[in-house]
Amino acid sequence: MKFIYPYRDGLRSVRELRLPPGIKAIKREGSRFRGTPQHTVINWGSRTLPPHVASAGYILNPPDAINIASNKLSFFQHLEDTEVPTVPWTTNRDDALEWLREGHTVMARTVVRGHSGEGIVVVRPGEELPEAPLYTRYVKSKQEWRVHVFREQVICLQRKVRMPDRVIDPLAWHVRSHANGFMFQRNNDNVPDGLLRAAVATVEQLD
Repeated sequence: MKFIYPYRDGLRSVRELRLPPGIKAIKREGSRFRGTPQHTVINWGSRTLPPHVASAGYILNPPDAINIASNKLSFFQHLEDTEVPTVPWTTNRDDALEWLREGHTVMARTVVRGHSGEGIVVVRPGEELPEAPLYTRYVKSKQEWRVHVFREQVICLQRKVRMPDRVIDPLAWHVRSHANGFMFQRNNDNVPDGLLRAAVATVEQLD
C-alpha cells in the first residue's frame, strides 16, 4: 500500500494535491498508521519522520536527503565536488566583499532554510554587507525555472512569470518571490539548454 506524509498543514495541503485512488494520507498528529515492510511512504518534504512512519518498508524522499536539500548551505556543500552547476557561493565574508569591490551584487543569505525570499539581503557595490552564514554572487538571468524530477525523469516544468496587472519594482527582479509579484506557470517552451540535465543531476546527487 502507498501513503503520503505531509511536511505541514495536516491534511489540508494533501487534499490540494488531488491524489489518485490508492494513495492515503497520514495524519501528522493522532495517526493510527503503523508502517510495515509492505508499505511505501511518499515523504512530502518532512525533515523528520516519527517512528511509526519511518518503519515503512520503502521511503521516497528520505529525511536525510531533504535536510541537505532544504538547507542552502549544506546544499552547496554537498554539490561542491560534483559537476552540477551552481551560482558562485562562499561562507567567507571577505570573499563576498571582494565580489562587491569587483562590481558584483551579492545576496547575503541570513537564513539558510528560508523560502520565498526569506532572509535574503540584496547588497550592491558600495552598500554595507551584513554578517551571514552564506553569500551568493548575483547572476543576472532572464528566466527562472522550477523543474520537477522523479526517478531520473522530468515530470513537470514551471517558469517564474509576473503576476497579471502587477507593477514590479525594478529591484524585485533580484528576488522573484510571490510577495514581489511573481508566480510559477507551467511552461514547456524555450527551455534553456542544459536546464533539464542539471536538474536531473542535482536530484541524483541529493538521493
